[in-house]
Amino acid sequence: MAQNSIGHGPFSPEFHAASELVGRKWTGAIIYAIFNGKTRFAEIAAVIPGLSDRLLDERLKELVRHGILEKRSSEGEAKPGYHLTRKGLALRGVLIALYAWAINWPETE
Repeated sequence: MAQNSIGHGPFSPEFHAASELVGRKWTGAIIYAIFNGKTRFAEIAAVIPGLSDRLLDERLKELVRHGILEKRSSEGEAKPGYHLTRKGLALRGVLIALYAWAINWPETE
């Protein structure tokens, strides 16, 4: 079996943990919204139909805990918003690729 650069096979604990985190319900959409400039709770909630405030709050806290987001004020913001960390920004290519895959291979087929 081929090994990756970390020295584990394709079923490594690192890969499993990452796919479980990013693959949780609504997490990808939340991160995608933040990539697109929606940093405040209400802004994120407004662009993701069907996402409850309780679950949004839970996911945001989880992403902060995992170092993907940080809650802080940016220049010109009166209240703190959610911003991607370097770790979170590294997910951009992954989410863009997933979005492209979803558009090309819709579940309705």
